Amino acid sequence: MKITKRQLRRIIKETLVTESLRVTWPFQEIADYFQERGYKATKAHAGDARGSARFQLPITIKGGSRDLGYYVDVKYEYGTFYFYWFLRTKQPNGRIKVMRPGGGKPRWEVEYRESDLKVVMDEIDYEISVHDDKGTHPFDLGLPTSRFAFQG
Repeated sequence: MKITKRQLRRIIKETLVTESLRVTWPFQEIADYFQERGYKATKAHAGDARGSARFQLPITIKGGSRDLGYYVDVKYEYGTFYFYWFLRTKQPNGRIKVMRPGGGKPRWEVEYRESDLKVVMDEIDYEISVHDDKGTHPFDLGLPTSRFAFQG
């Protein structure tokens, strides 16, 4: 198997980016959980009171770029985490389509408790897996609302 110079550069770049991206408090538990399931941390920054992180579950689309796939955005403000997820796919005309359940509003809000964070991350993982398998929008699943559903 031959590796071209272009492939080698991409491998080195991805390695350097993942090594330089240190996910720190308060996102460490979230990053560990998502990375066990195959997500990559694409950005993360945090201060004492606020911060945000983005995780990507890559999908393989023929002719697609590496920016396509499922993403989970996590925002942290004053002790509360807000979780969003969205999907970037390629339309037949070549444009990128972004599907955001909840219309851009957070889907979940949770305080900083490890057990509650795990429940919310399991719900996110379940919604994404059902959407990926069946193409069903999460609101059409007929599930009861989460006790961590965004109230704002």
